[in-house]
Amino acid sequence: MGSKTSSRGFVSLAATTATFFAVVLIAACAPAPINPPATTTTTTTTTTSTTTTSTTTTVPVPALLTGATQIAAGFGHSCALMIGGNVKCWGQNFNGQLGNGTNDGSYVPVDVIGISGATQIISGGEHTCALIAGGQVKCWGNNLSGWLGNGSNVNSNVPVSVSSLSGATQIAGGGYFHTCALVVGGQVKCWGRNTSGQLGNGTNTNSNVPVNVSGLAGATQITAGFIHTCALVAGSQAKCWGDNGNGRLGDGTSTNSNVPVNVAGPNYLTQITAGDSHTCAVDAFGQASSAKSNALDTTFSANSVTAPIPTRMYR
Repeated sequence: MGSKTSSRGFVSLAATTATFFAVVLIAACAPAPINPPATTTTTTTTTTSTTTTSTTTTVPVPALLTGATQIAAGFGHSCALMIGGNVKCWGQNFNGQLGNGTNDGSYVPVDVIGISGATQIISGGEHTCALIAGGQVKCWGNNLSGWLGNGSNVNSNVPVSVSSLSGATQIAGGGYFHTCALVVGGQVKCWGRNTSGQLGNGTNTNSNVPVNVSGLAGATQITAGFIHTCALVAGSQAKCWGDNGNGRLGDGTSTNSNVPVNVAGPNYLTQITAGDSHTCAVDAFGQASSAKSNALDTTFSANSVTAPIPTRMYR
């Protein structure tokens, strides 16, 4: 009898389990609603020694963000460039990186104050910058090492203009510590922390205003890594400067440089991007190369050790 009871129980359990997984599968495959509900209901229950009280609150659910043309993400916040050139940000806001005049975090996008006509946005770790039509740059958020470029080291929860900068055509600030701008004519200017020479002006002194990158002309694209910077120059060559741990400057050494150094080959480059501990480039033939430490990088490469010069990547 015990055996039969166990068998019936097993069959019942199996049927219940199959039904459960069928329901889960149907739920997982069901299409998600296009629009979120207008409201959501939250019930809070409070229990004391004598009574239990339940409070039901209905709060609005924000609509999906639409009209974004570019997004940028920092360590704890994100921003979107919208059609029309305004900017919205959300997330952590301890240092004013949302740019809405407060230091309160937000779970939903908030309007950045005083930004219009923006054409590009970038987010550093705890700051954000926007390139404005006409070549001006405005930044907001953490200003610990002069990341906002406005001549001070005071945080700002509203956008401030980067000092003595005009004619900018591209900005780069993927790293935590510094920001750079490519200006008309192919010159590059950088500001912020400079402990590894990532500003490229021949010193290791921080700067809260833009400084000229030394010996660099004809730049066509810039990219900022964590503590190094690179540029493509006329002739499709690459130059990098800053921290060279793991060979990220690609010059065949691991020595830091506070001025641009030539990346050893390849030629005819069309795009370059700098990460935390590596740099990668694509040439006109669609080939990708990387100078990096494989231990810290997930790109496909034929070698399994640090490559201080660009190496072809293979699957």
